[in-house]
Amino acid sequence: MKKKLLLLITLLITIPPVAYSYYNYALNLPGSSDETPVNFAVEQGQSVEEIAKNLESGGLIRSAALFRLYTVLSDLSSSLQAGEYQIPQNLNLKEVADLLRHGTFEERLTFIEGWRREEMANEISKIKTPARRAGRQNSNLNAVDFLRESEGLEGYLFPDTYFVSKETTAEDLVKMMRENFENRIKEDEVDLQGLTLDEVVNIASIVEREVRLAEDKPIVAGILIKRFLNGWALQADATIQYALGYQNDKEGWWKKNLILEDLEIDSPYNTYENPGLPPAPICNPGLESLETALNPTETDYWYYVSDSEGQTHFSVTNEEHNENVAKYLER
Repeated sequence: MKKKLLLLITLLITIPPVAYSYYNYALNLPGSSDETPVNFAVEQGQSVEEIAKNLESGGLIRSAALFRLYTVLSDLSSSLQAGEYQIPQNLNLKEVADLLRHGTFEERLTFIEGWRREEMANEISKIKTPARRAGRQNSNLNAVDFLRESEGLEGYLFPDTYFVSKETTAEDLVKMMRENFENRIKEDEVDLQGLTLDEVVNIASIVEREVRLAEDKPIVAGILIKRFLNGWALQADATIQYALGYQNDKEGWWKKNLILEDLEIDSPYNTYENPGLPPAPICNPGLESLETALNPTETDYWYYVSDSEGQTHFSVTNEEHNENVAKYLER
């Protein structure tokens, strides 16, 4: 850990900002535009240097040196697993490293920030494993099992790209997602600002669904936390959308245009009728929203409303807020 920290400090001091930007850019470059998987083997006891060299010579990454640097900075050096892999050539370096942490590859699952568990389950149902290609259901990983294994974990299923094999079960996938969350948000290493981790995640889930622009998120997080600590109703439309559930006419989980009657729904998730936080997170927030809930911006604002373009408009008084609602929001 000390070596990693020392290396990071050295990099921040010695590498110009432009070089650091290029580092991040290079991490996301695919090895190739070809999606065809290539067989790749990691032998037991092989060093990161050897693995990186073989990946580069196989055309799966662009730079062995960059791979070694990334695994050191991300603390992944000891996590790469021995085994036989089929690696698509169009993965970027970070995806290749993640694949080598989680075993042999068959499919890649990408879960979007702000999805609820049901949306993740729907994505799982689209997996085209060999069994499904033959018209049979794969019993190892399916939507029903995922919903069962992830019950009570809304908010903690970290949205990311995951690599699954034919041996991966719903329990395995949920464990990967929980571990990913715990690696990103270490409870003993962050300042919870007097809140519990559950409260932070709950607030982050609302921010994720309520706010489109990154610069608005910490301000909205600050407003929500201030309302919560003062016993106010949060009045967050996203919680109403969650309570309304699946919309058959739109074939989706999040009703876009709420009407006044929606705000009267009888649900503990109705933050217009019930002060404080909803019973649990309403979605699975990404790292950006989690970080804004951990580091909110303190302002004099108590109200906010988002227009059709995703711009958030803030106000101090209820009168100003009502003017913004009339100006920017049509129900």
